[in-house]
Amino acid sequence: MFLIVRSRRGLTLIELLVSLVVLGAIGTVTYRFLANTQRVTRGQSELVNLQSNIRTGVLVVPTELREIGVGPSGSDIVSMNATGIEYRAARGLGFTCQIAASEIRIANAASSPYFGLRSIVPGRDSLFVFVEGNTGISTDDTWARLAVSSVDPASACGPEPAIAIGVANLAAVVPGGLGALDVGGPVRPFEVMELRLYSSGGKFW
Repeated sequence: MFLIVRSRRGLTLIELLVSLVVLGAIGTVTYRFLANTQRVTRGQSELVNLQSNIRTGVLVVPTELREIGVGPSGSDIVSMNATGIEYRAARGLGFTCQIAASEIRIANAASSPYFGLRSIVPGRDSLFVFVEGNTGISTDDTWARLAVSSVDPASACGPEPAIAIGVANLAAVVPGGLGALDVGGPVRPFEVMELRLYSSGGKFW
């Protein structure tokens, strides 16, 4: 009877090193492929966002410029020159339901909703409050500008929902004081926008 002895020789050091080199090369190629794919995906996402912002700007900016007005309280144009314009852009429209020395509440009920492009942001937005002068004439009507210090979108006027907006020096800013403001009067949140020419490569955009 003959016994067959099979060799159980393991990998040599050279074979092990070659295997590690091959695995390392495959891992490097795979990593670079995944990194390039991620970079391309990120670039495409940024391009889509940029195109979306441009489309939004093309639609919104002409509307904002058409809404620029001039009245007894002044112009919505803050400054303007040959290369740019700075103006007050309306961000919403509502009607007061409660007025206090340091707070104005805007009705936000189904019967009298607040209309806005976005939520009012303290520090970014300001407030135009309509001041009715002599009810028999319109030449003395004006809009008082107020800085927004706080916003509570979950407030209320009695049983109806409302937006509470904190303001400072209301009585001092409004001509005629608090008595000149009527509950139910219009309120316009706004922010200051700036458009400038952009120069790159000898071209203006």
